[in-house]
Amino acid sequence: MTLIDVTRAAGWADGWERMVDVQPGMDPEDLSRAAMANVAPGCWKGIPDKVDYSSNSAVPSGYYLFFADDKPVQKVLWTGDKKPLRLNDRLALTPPSVLIRDPEEGLIPAP
Repeated sequence: MTLIDVTRAAGWADGWERMVDVQPGMDPEDLSRAAMANVAPGCWKGIPDKVDYSSNSAVPSGYYLFFADDKPVQKVLWTGDKKPLRLNDRLALTPPSVLIRDPEEGLIPAP
């Protein structure tokens, strides 16, 4: 299965080029690099705050941000310890990225 298969099954429109996992405390420069967007790091708004895991009430959250022509076109919120999709060591995924189900991690990019 590919990432575009997943997004189509969810009813989203085609036309996006990259998906980035915006994690808590993400450095804006890293976001610009992952998105391959020509955006000054100071222009990003809404990056989730870093989570203090020493607090029992801390719940990680972030979002998947989809880009087309260097512009964000859709975001999907994720919360909790178990994200629906992990990018692992990848900066971003594209529509033809092949995904596999890992019993412990959920959906991950194929090696």
